[in-house]
Amino acid sequence: MALAAVLPNREGQFASLCQICDDMSISSGAKNTLRGCLENHSLFEEPFEFCGEEYSKQIVFKSLHLDNGAVLTALNRSFDQCFVAEPIDEQIVRYTTQGKVDDIRVKRTV
Repeated sequence: MALAAVLPNREGQFASLCQICDDMSISSGAKNTLRGCLENHSLFEEPFEFCGEEYSKQIVFKSLHLDNGAVLTALNRSFDQCFVAEPIDEQIVRYTTQGKVDDIRVKRTV
């Protein structure tokens, strides 16, 4: 998740996905998972120019799952404006939000 949060800061920079992972100290297991998601595995080493606009089109939603079963979901670009985080201690965070109820959905599975 940290990777998704900082990628917009790379606007206009050239780097391979491998280099970005190394810069962010991503574990080798996570790197292998990312490489495996690519149809052409060699693209993992191919430098590209990061485009924030295209990234925003691809990474639309952000969800945060809490150990109490809550799932907070909002548009990625406005998640931090929708949910205010208040640290309670080193491990516990209280999230608050407000708005008009627009829709309620019940799902059989997550």
